[in-house]
Amino acid sequence: MDVPAQASWVIKKVFGAAKTISSVDGCIFQQANFSIKRMYNALRGDFAKVGWRKMICNNPAPPKCLFVTWYPKCDQVCVLCTKENETHSHLFFSCDYADAVWKGVMRWMNMTVNTSNWHSILQYIQSHCNSNNGMHQAHRMVLSETLYVIWKERNDRKFQNCYRSVQQLLNQIKMDAYIRGLQFKKVQTLMIRVRG
Repeated sequence: MDVPAQASWVIKKVFGAAKTISSVDGCIFQQANFSIKRMYNALRGDFAKVGWRKMICNNPAPPKCLFVTWYPKCDQVCVLCTKENETHSHLFFSCDYADAVWKGVMRWMNMTVNTSNWHSILQYIQSHCNSNNGMHQAHRMVLSETLYVIWKERNDRKFQNCYRSVQQLLNQIKMDAYIRGLQFKKVQTLMIRVRG
C-alpha cells in the first residue's frame, strides 16, 4: 500500500517501518525457531564498533555532559576568544580559552592527553581509559564534564552575556566532578584524592 502524500510524518514512519519489517521477516520467520535476537540483528544491521563508544557508553558523567559530543558545526565567530569561526574543533580544542581550561584540567587530574583535537582525546580514551576501574571512569567523566562546561560557558556568553574566567570554569569542573564522583563507588577514592 502506498503512503498518501498528505499523510503526517508519523504515518509515513509507520509505513516505512512496516516495509522494513516485511523485507526482513521472510528470512527470519521461515526458519524453524524464531529468535528475537536474530530479528533484532537483522533490523539493526551489522556494523563495526565505533571508536568513540567508550567515551559515551559506561561513562558516569551526566547525560547533559555526554550530549555535547553531538554538537553540530556552525560558522559563527567564537564567543570565547572572538578570533576565529566557531566550529566543533575550534570551540572545544583550539580556542585559547578552551585550551587554558584543558591544561588546567590535565594538571588537576595528572593526565597527559593531547587536547588539541577530538581525535587525540578519543585515542587516549581507547588506549588508557578502556576499562571500568575507578581511575578510567573518573578520567572519562572529567573529560565529558570539561566539554560540557566549555559548552555551557559558550552558551552563557552568547545568550546571557555572562562571562567567567578560566579559573572559575576549572573550579566548576572540579566541584561537579567531585560531587558526581561521590555517587560511584569506583570513582569516590580518586575524586577525594584529587579534590584539591
